[in-house]
Amino acid sequence: MNEPSLSIRALLDRNTVSKVEEPKTSQEEDEYAALAGGRIGNRPQWTLVVEHADGAVRGFPYAQFDGIRAHDPTQGFTIAFADCEVTIEGRNLTRLFNRVCEHRVATIVEAPRSRGLLAEDDEPIVWSIQYRPRRDAPTLPS
Repeated sequence: MNEPSLSIRALLDRNTVSKVEEPKTSQEEDEYAALAGGRIGNRPQWTLVVEHADGAVRGFPYAQFDGIRAHDPTQGFTIAFADCEVTIEGRNLTRLFNRVCEHRVATIVEAPRSRGLLAEDDEPIVWSIQYRPRRDAPTLPS
């Protein structure tokens, strides 16, 4: 038991790895994905975050998820939460629709207009996110 005693500062200094982040290339900065996947494994997400092209962000707890509907999930769908409906429009959105049904989407991202014009034909693109209060929202007893 004749180990040398080390101070906390010495331990921290010894285990510190200095890493310099490389600057992002313009291609990395321009990358767009309609959805960001959530947790890995069997656990669902807690919150669905909706990010607009202008940077505005809004979150909805999956605990208040009340259903999803679509005439054509490839072109868009509406997600019902306790007091609000979120309508997502775009193209090639079937995978996003299915992942929301499974509570596996962490973030839905609206594409900037320029990105939507330059996207490949088979790439999922969200070009519109709209909110509206639910007319049939459940009311709590007073």
